[in-house]
Amino acid sequence: MQERSNKEVEVADPRGLFRDGFAMENLSDSECRTIFLEWAMTLRDDVDMVHSLGVLHAHYQSEYSEHYLFKLITEGLQGPRRLSASRRRRRRHPD
Repeated sequence: MQERSNKEVEVADPRGLFRDGFAMENLSDSECRTIFLEWAMTLRDDVDMVHSLGVLHAHYQSEYSEHYLFKLITEGLQGPRRLSASRRRRRRHPD
């Protein structure tokens, strides 16, 4: 089971961006967002992003649940945020 999990983690994070990010101390929220964005932009087209986030969530949950990078994984699983009505109006009608 553990070997299969490690293989899934390698597919979900082939460059080890999350692994390396969790290993670094004192990462700022901005640096965590950069890691997440780089991971998302470089994930292969044939790899399901939501499944990969689920694999990473399960893998890192017990050790890093309070880390901001883990929070980004959790938010990624929840899907895109919806803009409030006031923010949608501002986007359509800029000042």
